[in-house]
Amino acid sequence: MYKHNAPFYKPLFDRLRVRLEYFGTINLTNILAFQGRTFGLFDCGSFVPKYWNQLFALYRYALVHGITVKAEFVNIGTAAFNACIAESNTTDSPTTNMKELMETPRTVAKQSYPGGNRSDIVLTRSASGLSLVGHSITSSNAYWTQLGVPPTVDYLPQLIVGFEPTVLAAPFSAVLTLRYYLDCEFFTLNPT
Repeated sequence: MYKHNAPFYKPLFDRLRVRLEYFGTINLTNILAFQGRTFGLFDCGSFVPKYWNQLFALYRYALVHGITVKAEFVNIGTAAFNACIAESNTTDSPTTNMKELMETPRTVAKQSYPGGNRSDIVLTRSASGLSLVGHSITSSNAYWTQLGVPPTVDYLPQLIVGFEPTVLAAPFSAVLTLRYYLDCEFFTLNPT
């Protein structure tokens, strides 16, 4: 038996709310036209945050309440470029040009010039199901049910990080450092 000053251990909770983070660097070399990276409430794509896989070994379901994307661009070339983070959804996606993203409400955008103080830009944007769809997303078909299998919802909100050269046919090169946060709720412990 434990003595009077023994530590108190709590059982594992049936629900766990946690913020998971992805951190990575992408080299953008000789970009000639618009490109974008998609971050969704329901689809991590190739940007899987730390501990995502391990938490699915403990819990059966997950619900993503919100996302935050922080994109840091460093211009390492000799040409200027535009970058932005905009809201979108899978119904309107894929976005094919920068102008479309720039006209989206609540878009965060900046321009990077080679050399000097304007070569580094930082863009941050947060969103939730409530802000992107108009209501919180809690229906049973909006849950992740297993690792790597996103929910089967018709309308999936997402954020898009887009970038393109300021002057057409003037390719730019940059280093993109991404921080991507998922505000998740894992629930129903796996019995095995």
